[in-house]
Amino acid sequence: MARVIICDDDQESAEELAAALRAAKHEAATSAHMMDVMRDAAAGKFDLVAFGLDRVGFAGEHAIEVMQEVAPQVSVIGFHRRPSEFMLASNASLSAVLPRPVSATIFLYAVARALESQRAQICALQSTKMMKSKKRIVALFVATLSLLTLGVAGFAQKHFMILGARPVVTMQLSGAVERDSALVALDKATVVKPGEVLDWTITSENSGNADALEYKAVGHIPRGMTFVAGSANAEGNAKAVYSIDGGKSYSAQPTIEEKQADGTVKRVPAPVAMYTEIRYEWADPFAKGGKLTASYKVRVK
Repeated sequence: MARVIICDDDQESAEELAAALRAAKHEAATSAHMMDVMRDAAAGKFDLVAFGLDRVGFAGEHAIEVMQEVAPQVSVIGFHRRPSEFMLASNASLSAVLPRPVSATIFLYAVARALESQRAQICALQSTKMMKSKKRIVALFVATLSLLTLGVAGFAQKHFMILGARPVVTMQLSGAVERDSALVALDKATVVKPGEVLDWTITSENSGNADALEYKAVGHIPRGMTFVAGSANAEGNAKAVYSIDGGKSYSAQPTIEEKQADGTVKRVPAPVAMYTEIRYEWADPFAKGGKLTASYKVRVK
C-alpha cells in the first residue's frame, strides 16, 4: 500500500483515478493546489505524486525540478495532452508521463511500476555502497520500462551509463486487449476483465550517434496478471529470460524447490503464474538509427 496524491485541474478525472487507487488498496487523495502538495510531500506524507504537467499555474518542468529538490524520495508521474512533445522539449526525470485522457488501467500500471522501482532504489542504497566509476568500453543498457514517453504506454528508463559516443534509446510499450476476435487499444479499453489477454509490444529506437552494446529490455508482469507461456517474441538475435523474484535474477527456465512424496526436495520448473518480469537480451549491438521490437502477453486473473 502506498500514499498517493493527485493534483490536477481536471478534478473529476483526478477523483476517478483516486478511486481506482483506493480499490487497489492504496491511500489516495486529490488537491487543486500544487504548493500544498509540495509542502506535504517534503514533510514525507506521500510516496508518489501525480499531477498535470499542462495545468494552469505552477506546473511543467519547473514544478518537477522543485519537487525533486524538496522531496527527492517521492516518485512523480505527470499527465500531458502531448507527452511525446513534452519529453522531447524537457530534461526532467519522471517515473512516467501519461497522455490525457488518463486511463485508470494504465495509471495503476504506471503507479505499480514507479513504486517497485522506488523500493528497489531504496534497497540498493541500504545494501550497496556507491561504487567508483569503472573504465568500460561497453555501454550497458537495461531498459526497465519505467518512464512513459510516447503513445498509450511507452515505458523507458531515462538514465543510461554512457561512455564516449552517445547512444540514445527511447522505448514505447503499446498495449491492447484481445476482445471479440479483435485487438482493442488500452486507452480505449478503460476496464479489463478477468480472463482477458493483454498484448504488449515493446518498440526500442536508437536515435543516438553510437551503437548500444549488450542491449536489454525488461517487461514487467503486474500483480493480478499471469504471463502467457510461449508468447515471448523478439526481432533480431535475442533471447528471452524470466524472473520470479522481482527482477533480482533471470533464467531461461526459472525453477523452484518442490518436496517429493519420499520427503526429498527436487528443483522443478516454476509455474508461469510466478513470473514477475521478462527480459529480452540482444547478442548483436543495437545499431544507431535502428529499431527493435519485442512482445509478450499476459492474462488478467
